[in-house]
Parts: sequence; structure tokens; C-alpha cells
Amino acid sequence: MTLGIRDTRKIDAHYNLTADDVREQGRFEDSIGIFQEFIDGYGILILPTTGRYFHVPYRSLLPKGVGNLLVAGRSIGGDKTSHAAVRNMMCCAVSGQGAGVAA
Repeated sequence: MTLGIRDTRKIDAHYNLTADDVREQGRFEDSIGIFQEFIDGYGILILPTTGRYFHVPYRSLLPKGVGNLLVAGRSIGGDKTSHAAVRNMMCCAVSGQGAGVAA
């Protein structure tokens, strides 16, 4: 194991995911994929055993004020709690696949 940094920069996206989106099974018409309810950070631990999931919207990959750019991985738009979910490698793969297909 090596030292890693869990929190890094995030974009201000056309839609920033929220804690409610993650914890209340957010659904979006522009969904590019789904990810199970799995939060690990900021004093919250919800393991992916509930069967609950949320959608990852395409708009969360689009930074405001910058054209022709898609952002994937843990840098997509969202608040602190949603970041604890989307920074997982499995969710990074979901957003990366969505960005690749869109590109």
C-alpha cells in the first residue's frame, strides 16, 4: 500500500450530485450508469449490501463554463457526501465508461 489522497479537486458541474441523490436512490433522465449505495468517508459507512443504487447523470461530467470537456472519476461534480460514493474505483469506472461512450 502507498499513501493516497482521498479528497481532490472536483468540478462545478452542470449538475452536482448531492447526498440525497446517493442516499435516496436519485434517478436522472440523462443517466450514464448506476452505482450501488456505497459511502465510505466523512464518518459515514454504508456498505453495498442494501440493494439500493443511484444513477450517475451525464450532466455531472460536464463542467460549467468549459466547452468540449468531459470529466470522469472522482472529479465529477458533487457535494462532500456524494464524493465519498463516487470516488470509489467501481463508480469511477462507471463515469469513465459513460464519458468514453459520449466522446
